[in-house]
Amino acid sequence: MKQYSTSVMLIGLVFDVLLVVFVVISCLLIYSLLQIQIETKTFEIGVMRMVGLTKGGFVTMILTQAAMFVLPSIVLGFALSVPCIWAMWSFFLDGGLDTSGEIFPSFFSSMQALAIGLLIPALSAIIPIKRALSQSLSASLDLQRSKLSGTAVTITDNLSKSKASYLLFGVVSVLFGISIYYILPLALIT
Repeated sequence: MKQYSTSVMLIGLVFDVLLVVFVVISCLLIYSLLQIQIETKTFEIGVMRMVGLTKGGFVTMILTQAAMFVLPSIVLGFALSVPCIWAMWSFFLDGGLDTSGEIFPSFFSSMQALAIGLLIPALSAIIPIKRALSQSLSASLDLQRSKLSGTAVTITDNLSKSKASYLLFGVVSVLFGISIYYILPLALIT
């Protein structure tokens, strides 16, 4: 197994980077869904606040809505983990090595997955809750006031525009991508 230690460590690093990327993408997705939901229901939230909804009740309501976005994925993830682990064990380790593995996820990995699954909606709900609670009650109940403040239109001539900035941005982006996917794992291994 010593000859495979470097590749196992590299695969572990790649999985850690992918986990962070997926957590950030999930947080942004749930954040945008909550923000749209709060913006469209500003009047209803104002009415609920007027009849006695407390700040704690409002926070609980938004956190419950955020948790409902991830609940199906948590249940589906736990349900599909056993077949996926079994398939990986049978594909990778059945023929070549004399090892027997556990196809059920460990308690620590299950708790880690549950914590990540519940941390994502909690992080996603922070900014929408702050924005909704920062609005005054009269502003949220006002139906006549437009939410749109203005639109600016800029017309540019593409023929006279310099393309050097686009080229520089493309080169920097490619170099950044190479450094993230190749140099960073190589540096972490060494």
